[in-house]
Amino acid sequence: MAHPESVDMFRTYHWYIGIDSTYKTNKYKMPFVEIVGMTPCNNNFKIAYAIVKDETEGSYRWILQRLKILLGDDLNPTVVVSDRELGLLKPIQEVFPQAAHLLCTWHINKDVEDRVYRIIGDKGLASKFKNGKWRTILESLTIEEYETNLMMMKEKMSRFKGVISYVEETWLVHKEKFVVAWTKEFLHFGNTTTCRVESEHASLKQWLNTATGSLDTVWQKVHKQIESQATNIRYMLEQSRLRQSVTFTGRPLSQLVFKVSHYCLQLLNQELERMRGLSHEVYVRCGCVLRTSHKIPCACELKRACDLEQMISSESVHVFWRTLLINHGHTDENDGRNDLNEEQPAIF
Repeated sequence: MAHPESVDMFRTYHWYIGIDSTYKTNKYKMPFVEIVGMTPCNNNFKIAYAIVKDETEGSYRWILQRLKILLGDDLNPTVVVSDRELGLLKPIQEVFPQAAHLLCTWHINKDVEDRVYRIIGDKGLASKFKNGKWRTILESLTIEEYETNLMMMKEKMSRFKGVISYVEETWLVHKEKFVVAWTKEFLHFGNTTTCRVESEHASLKQWLNTATGSLDTVWQKVHKQIESQATNIRYMLEQSRLRQSVTFTGRPLSQLVFKVSHYCLQLLNQELERMRGLSHEVYVRCGCVLRTSHKIPCACELKRACDLEQMISSESVHVFWRTLLINHGHTDENDGRNDLNEEQPAIF
């Protein structure tokens, strides 16, 4: 099911998709799958949801195929973020082959700490491993750095062969989906966890206020949740279009005011602070992660603009951050909505 407001927002902000399931939402005791998007103001919105009999490849493939119909053939996400749900791996690749599939680093870290504790029997050492050697592997900025950090981890944990086998066989076979050296090259707007979907799960259960609702009562409450969500999103977009951000936006960012979201300006101001901290080493140590993963100017670009006394133009910022109006009425002849009453949600 997808609300018409959700459909319009999805087609406007289609680059990021987060997907995860939750339980205790209905009397049928069936998984409730939420698909979540992101606006340039850093708001979440519920793209669609489904109540399914199980979490197999077949169920997820059916959900993603319906989602593709909802989006249309002319648009594609750039990234899909999920946990390591085995039933999701193949369907995501099949239905959205052009999108990068990232695995939630929060779930990975939690699993690593729990499993390492069970292997070595020392909770303190397991936590130290997760926050030390394992973290350096996840945050490796280059492939060379990743290989060096991996070698150092193996040397440090050489007496725990089970730990090395576990991380290599369970997680590092998917390294392209969560290690920064690879994920920084994908347009993910900072989404490397499923925290947006987890937040939607929490909000959903507050609206439902029961774990035994029938399909019609669940639908009614989710309908109201989405309408409330859409109202807040429109307000935030309007603030970015019409009001000066409280964040300082002097040189070289002043030309972006009212043209990009306030959240985008916050990110750029944070990058300006990082630029100042890097000082003369900015061109060597920048890493350009913001440019590749967010498609907005990074520290070395900002430094260059400051040195040349130039302003950052809106053209150097990805269209996602500049889209401050939701595109209503954008439909496709075959998207299944032509005969729907606008007061009702689309069901695929």
